[in-house]
Amino acid sequence: MATKISFCPNPTFGLIHVPAKKFSYYTKGDQSYSLKHNKEKKIFVSKKYNNKVALVSNSHRTEETDTYLKKNKINKVSKVGSSFKFCLIAEGEGDLYPRFGRTMEWDTAAGQAIVEAAGGKVELLNGEKLTYGKKDFINPSFLCKG
Repeated sequence: MATKISFCPNPTFGLIHVPAKKFSYYTKGDQSYSLKHNKEKKIFVSKKYNNKVALVSNSHRTEETDTYLKKNKINKVSKVGSSFKFCLIAEGEGDLYPRFGRTMEWDTAAGQAIVEAAGGKVELLNGEKLTYGKKDFINPSFLCKG
């Protein structure tokens, strides 16, 4: 008899370690934290969200991303690798991470949990929340916002 596996549509825990910087980010309960130089600190998205600082991928930047940035008049752009972008948004160091192009659920779940526990959002382009448990595990394009 096969066991049915059910998926939680929303990420409930996140842990991201950034080896190059020796930083970690994680959720504990409904809060997000950073651990830097053995000091734990509760983190929050920027209270001055103004859509001014966009974080984009080092290696997966697309023409669609550039079009979005230009259309929304976002001039300050920082290239950041991997899921570290979610962490920087969660601690208020960036306002927006627009992602156009393929990601998988396992690429985004921990980062989304951290951003949301810090007060941010991860949304599809139509404003709906990015959810999990898709049959093919492929995420559509999304915006991570502080």
